[in-house]
Amino acid sequence: MENDEAKKLLWASEHNAALIEATLESHRYHVYCPYCGRWVCKNCFRFEDDEFGGSCKECNGE
Repeated sequence: MENDEAKKLLWASEHNAALIEATLESHRYHVYCPYCGRWVCKNCFRFEDDEFGGSCKECNGE
């Protein structure tokens, strides 16, 4: 029983580490829209010099 619990703890730790790594890697390709709170690709984001630095095309009305 202890061995199974140890395996579960190890798996959870490795899973969390992989999830964090994947999340950080995705930040290279996506931008956070401060208006709607979604992460969108850089092609769907309009960078501006306003207070928030831009917004996604959907929030921009494009």
